[in-house]
Amino acid sequence: MHSQRAKVTLSGPPQLTTTDDWPQIWSGLSAQFPLRNLHWKPASRTSIRTIQSLDINLLALESVKDESASQIPTSLLDRPLINVYVLICEDIETYKASLRKHLKDWHSLVTQRKGQEWMVISVSKTDNRQTQTGLLKMRGTVLDRIRADFNSDKKDRCIQLSWASDLKSPPIWAEIISKMKDGIIVAFDQAVSQREDEIKRSELQRTMPGWNFCTFFILKESLASSFEGANLLEDSLLQYEELEASFFQVLKDRTLWFGKFVDPAPKDDSLPLLSISKKPYRDMILANTISVFDIRVYLLAKQLGVLGKMGRLSDAARKASLFLLTFGNRLRDFKTELPDCFVESWIYSSALSAVDTLDDWARNKELDTITSNQFNSAKGELLFASRNQLDRLGIRLNFLPFEPPFSNCAADLSPEMDSNQESSVINHDSQSISNTDILGFLGNKASFYDLYIRLTNRAIDLFAKSGRRKTALKLHGSLAALDSYRERHGNALQTYTSLPAHYAPHHWASLESYMLFQSIETHTRMGKDRDRQWIHTALNFVKAYVEKVALDLLYEIKDMELYVEQLVESAIKVSNSVDGDLLFQDHPVFTISPIVESGRSAETRDGYLLDVNVHNNLPCKLDLDKISVVLTRTKASEAEFISDKITLEPGTTMLTLFCPLPKPGTFLVGKSEARMGRLVFHTSFNEKIKKRQDSLGLGQKLPHKIVKLPLDPRSVILDLQQALQVDIGGQAKFSLKLTSGRNHISTANIKLSSPDVIINLEKCIKNNESVTFFPDVIQINNMTPGEVIHFDVPHSSSEKRENIKISTDIEYETIAEPNLIRRMSFEKLIPTSVNITVNIQDFFRGESLLSKFTISTISYQHIRISAVDLVASDADEPNLKILKPEGFSNIVTVTPSQPADFVFQLGLAGEVNDPLRLCITYRLLREEVETLVTSRIHQTIPESDWKQRELVESQIVQALEIDSSWVEMYEMTGELFVPTKSVERSNIIPDELYLQIFDKLQEASSPEDTRFWRKFTIPLDLPRLDILATTHIDIRTNPFDKESANSKPYNTIYAGQPVSATLSINTSMYWAGQDKKNAKEYKMRFLLEENIKDWLVSGQKRGDFVAKDGSTYTVHATFMALRNGEFPLPNVRLSAYPLDNGDGIPTPPSLETYQEHAAKRVLVLPRGGRTTFFVNVGRD
Repeated sequence: MHSQRAKVTLSGPPQLTTTDDWPQIWSGLSAQFPLRNLHWKPASRTSIRTIQSLDINLLALESVKDESASQIPTSLLDRPLINVYVLICEDIETYKASLRKHLKDWHSLVTQRKGQEWMVISVSKTDNRQTQTGLLKMRGTVLDRIRADFNSDKKDRCIQLSWASDLKSPPIWAEIISKMKDGIIVAFDQAVSQREDEIKRSELQRTMPGWNFCTFFILKESLASSFEGANLLEDSLLQYEELEASFFQVLKDRTLWFGKFVDPAPKDDSLPLLSISKKPYRDMILANTISVFDIRVYLLAKQLGVLGKMGRLSDAARKASLFLLTFGNRLRDFKTELPDCFVESWIYSSALSAVDTLDDWARNKELDTITSNQFNSAKGELLFASRNQLDRLGIRLNFLPFEPPFSNCAADLSPEMDSNQESSVINHDSQSISNTDILGFLGNKASFYDLYIRLTNRAIDLFAKSGRRKTALKLHGSLAALDSYRERHGNALQTYTSLPAHYAPHHWASLESYMLFQSIETHTRMGKDRDRQWIHTALNFVKAYVEKVALDLLYEIKDMELYVEQLVESAIKVSNSVDGDLLFQDHPVFTISPIVESGRSAETRDGYLLDVNVHNNLPCKLDLDKISVVLTRTKASEAEFISDKITLEPGTTMLTLFCPLPKPGTFLVGKSEARMGRLVFHTSFNEKIKKRQDSLGLGQKLPHKIVKLPLDPRSVILDLQQALQVDIGGQAKFSLKLTSGRNHISTANIKLSSPDVIINLEKCIKNNESVTFFPDVIQINNMTPGEVIHFDVPHSSSEKRENIKISTDIEYETIAEPNLIRRMSFEKLIPTSVNITVNIQDFFRGESLLSKFTISTISYQHIRISAVDLVASDADEPNLKILKPEGFSNIVTVTPSQPADFVFQLGLAGEVNDPLRLCITYRLLREEVETLVTSRIHQTIPESDWKQRELVESQIVQALEIDSSWVEMYEMTGELFVPTKSVERSNIIPDELYLQIFDKLQEASSPEDTRFWRKFTIPLDLPRLDILATTHIDIRTNPFDKESANSKPYNTIYAGQPVSATLSINTSMYWAGQDKKNAKEYKMRFLLEENIKDWLVSGQKRGDFVAKDGSTYTVHATFMALRNGEFPLPNVRLSAYPLDNGDGIPTPPSLETYQEHAAKRVLVLPRGGRTTFFVNVGRD
């Protein structure tokens, strides 16, 4: 790009310019350029402009010619902005004698030039570090004299430069450069203001006779060029835009001053678009001979040059592309004045040359990702414009057909091509085109096709780099069309087949449908056998037809409905000859919409019915093998509804689908499938909802389609539950219950598996002749209607798990439907823990043991306990006496806030070796009430009205769940008062029936069926105790009194009175067990705890003694009550020394201390006495 520079002149006296110092000064000043950060505040603008960098051309004054005022310079920078004079003089007399006259002549010369500044630099070679005293004081007077002689306007233009060994050092020039920048800005501002005034005067004279746009153009363009040279690029671009607007206004007003719109010169069609030196444009403008074509091209080149310097390469490329498009269409209005194919050749050459020029400008620039993408996209548009000209030329030469995509840019051409037109293009006289590429293929199809493909691939590459995949793929399609026209059907088919997969994700429907159509037609023209790929292509085209979008490119199809109908018939026919199914995901040929509220029981057989609306979006009938809808809950729990063969008419048809599996619950509509021969159309509802939700954005959720399948109580029901009997430490097991319902089951096979435990079917106890247990399957034969089979399934231990997962697979056949095998899979989490906890407290009292069992619930459920028993083994039963409270026969209710306590008294009659067992018989209050409700309803409503049974039972249970006011009364009396206001009564059931059931429930009930009570068994070891110590403190006011004071309820003890006390410690090894009972003695220590607030103890407070079975140790002491009141006696703390068991590790024996006096309190009275008080009675 052409770069202007601001001019600065440098002059000096002959005494300096002829010495060796002058080149040093010249090079030193040149090293300070370019100037940086010049701040200009123009009067006509509101903001300060900053010139980041200003290139300077340093010239000798003699080499610059002063232009007269009548001449118009190309740029304001053609004249010097500042003139600099340099001298070296240390003596004022020398200055006066020889230098002042030369300086004055120079000053007179430069001040006569308008719009130019000046400055004088005095170079001092004296060391400034010397002290300026005496004669040396004269060193500064030369500069002072110069200032006095020439600074007439009080503006300091005289500066001193200190000579240095390195004159290129910026610090020594800092003040000079600052003054120079100020002078340049002043001169530049004056020149700009003067030029703007001239432009305004010229613009105001536009309507006057004799006004010349060319003169105005030169003035405006000189200002723009000046801004460009000063690196004020935005201001320069603004001037060019204003100039362009003025030019358009002149064209609109029809005040043109020159003749032709376009006057083509040789090679005009192939010259570089952005070159301003290819023609003498300024001379043509000054001579008023320039055409509209040339002035538009020149103005565009100047604008794009500024944009290139600004780094706005993308904008430059887009402006060039838009210019070629719009002005090229305008040129076609003058095609009679132009050589044949001039416009195509000019656009083709200009676009390619613009791309090359822009690449040269971008070569030394670093573009970020976004800018680079935009730049490549704009260049791609230029290449695409070139390629369009090849389309036009190819059609005119009969190298290309007059049809899309080649005719998209040739709307002005006639479809009927003249046979003599080709010869008219081949013209080599002076008025013909000059582009060598076009001339090279005029008579050579191979050259044309080669150039066409290379240019298209080049554009594809740029569009792909810029991220414009749609345009790139569109060009790929044009290459496929070219292959098809050249009868290279294999290449064309490969391209047409691959392109739709790229269009579909971006929803480029028009291109996708067109490519699919071309693929089908190319396949037909090749006569190739139709295969799986053809079927996919055909049905993808049908999809585009069904969606009714962007079919405008399919102008070749006369009857679209007939074409689609034939295409579908061919696809079905071809699919029957291929191997395997052809799956089509979310194809819109069918729209299957389940009616979610229609899920219902089949009633006469196991299974459910579901209604769906199926919409046939095609204009023809379709014969379907089946339609299925899958409801999902978990992977192992799906329900598939299937239809029989059906013929779908165009439009909507309602079908009823059947699922043979009796799996009640709440399901999501998962997927649907329609099968037509080997064509399978699959739709995932969850994926469709997810895609729609993603398109809506965050914060918006679409509801899923939910289908509720009600429980069919008369179907086969398989239930897994926790076993009714749970024995801690015994065989772990769970309960399996199978109900046949309405069915007469001929064969049923049940397979159980678990990732948590090992299931042992061989250990199952056979309690029914119909059931046979195999290692991996349970087989049941000939199960009659209404029969219930219940048994426990043992499994390995699961102590470390809260729940175990059981997977169940069941398949069964019925007598009524022998050809239908129903297969179902379930997953069930079975808890390993029970709903109750037991806390145990043991109290040793002599030869009796009191065991207290506190039973509480760990859930929110109420628990009904019918019995709690503590049982010894058969071998130990004669040796252990267990007593429980009498009268424990009623059912006890345990609530979350109210546990229940059960106490047993144990006595030994011999050695006990086996653990005891605590057996708790219980069930949940909910289970008991549901059983009662079911029983009373069955007593009232006959079995034939099973629907009424189920409805009333669900209504009453729901009412009991909502309102808990009945609980307290039921737990006390066994009468169930249903909250009738909460019962949602059905209109089909008479009120009398409800009242009859309510009355039956209010009758006092008792546990009718004890088979379904739960039993929880806990093994317990008989508690052992090495030493049972009993302490007793006996006090006497009189040591000789045989009866103790604390044995007398009204014995008098006074505060401060010493009383005798006897501490008795009795030890027993009764509960030690046979292995430790033979121990002869234990060494123990006692400690009499002294409460200093109540008692003062005198005597032995601590000591050791030897404990033996049945021995009593006695200690005497004296107690003194320290205060009056009622308080307990001191406590006694006992501890036993460890014994060596022979293994070298001492082990302390277990010890429990029972203090008989712990509950007794002693009354201490205050001691009596006399107190004298002195009262001062005052006098008036």
